[in-house]
Amino acid sequence: MIICSEIRLQIHHNLMAKCEAKDIRRVYSKPQAISQCRNWLGKNTPHALLTEVSSTTTAAELAQREPGAAAVASRQAAVRYGLRILFEDIQDSADNETRFAVIGHQKTAKTGNDKTTLMFRIPHSPGSLADAIAVFKSNKVNLAWIESFPSRIAKNEYIFFADFEGHIDDPKISKMLKAFNDECTEVTVLGSYPIAQISG
Repeated sequence: MIICSEIRLQIHHNLMAKCEAKDIRRVYSKPQAISQCRNWLGKNTPHALLTEVSSTTTAAELAQREPGAAAVASRQAAVRYGLRILFEDIQDSADNETRFAVIGHQKTAKTGNDKTTLMFRIPHSPGSLADAIAVFKSNKVNLAWIESFPSRIAKNEYIFFADFEGHIDDPKISKMLKAFNDECTEVTVLGSYPIAQISG
């Protein structure tokens, strides 16, 4: 299974409830939505407890049942659960977007405007990450995104995910990956695919 394409959507978050804004004591939503609206919520619902749930649908359902509760969710959720939209587009950034990976069985051919995603682990020693990242610069490959997550295998170690411009079948990328492998304890290419345009 590999990533064969991506979808990037501009996300519009709304605050909805059955009560008035001044009566909100708890705001439910999924972690990503709360994170994307944290500044707005802190300023406009300062007395509300922000509570993470598994989905915006669950948030809307809880806001429907619980007095003094609100949800950060989509317009469709407000309609489905009979909630009033109190405020629209409350995300902290106007350029807010959510990215989805499309998983498949076959590699995607080069388009000339591609991105590659990998997962990697590095030795747990000073400078390991700097040495690994330097490989992108020395091979003139643009590193577009990197994020770390705690490893479930070893304490105090991390697994990294990274996106960079280029396709795994490009000779320049193949050369860079060979050098990158030398700096890491494990490298898994998750897929190369066309760079997606944002749709609203």
